[in-house]
Amino acid sequence: MKDNPENMKLRLLAANLPPIMVKDPMFMFYCPLKINRDSFINKYFRYFLPKWIARDELLSSESGKTAATLINPDTYPHKFSGQHGFSMMRDKNSSHILLHRRVITDIIDVILPERMQKKVLTMYADPENSDEIAQLIDEAKKKAEEENFVVVYETLSKTLLPIFERKGFEIAYERQFMNTQFFQTVMVYNAE
Repeated sequence: MKDNPENMKLRLLAANLPPIMVKDPMFMFYCPLKINRDSFINKYFRYFLPKWIARDELLSSESGKTAATLINPDTYPHKFSGQHGFSMMRDKNSSHILLHRRVITDIIDVILPERMQKKVLTMYADPENSDEIAQLIDEAKKKAEEENFVVVYETLSKTLLPIFERKGFEIAYERQFMNTQFFQTVMVYNAE
């Protein structure tokens, strides 16, 4: 792998993000058994990071310790394919990713008109790193304003909600996530 900026970013994020995400509720849902979670998270980022970079769906901090994705929910995959896809398919926890995304898509279909362009913002960060989180939220908002889409932030944690509220996001949906211990919140930022 050559040391171009894209590959350097990929390696930095692949090294920094997994340890941060072990206690994140999204990954606790994806992989309930803590003993397997490290391995699953590494597999997740090994599979998704190159795809996010290639499709220009990734925002990341200079430090590589905070990242976010902006993904059109209409393009969510319904299977795992390509590089590292087989590894994801073989992992029994991977079905939780597809289920989670299906739930998000269903909620978006209810809360936003179909004609609106929208992208789902997912944050990969240590909640203590509020400056970098705020910076990536600003980048997502700027992109939304330039490209004319609604930003939909979905989370299974209440930790970052105050930051998003200060940045102009409004709560559009809240409720217990399926029959789990997690509480799902969907917030919307409309640049119009």
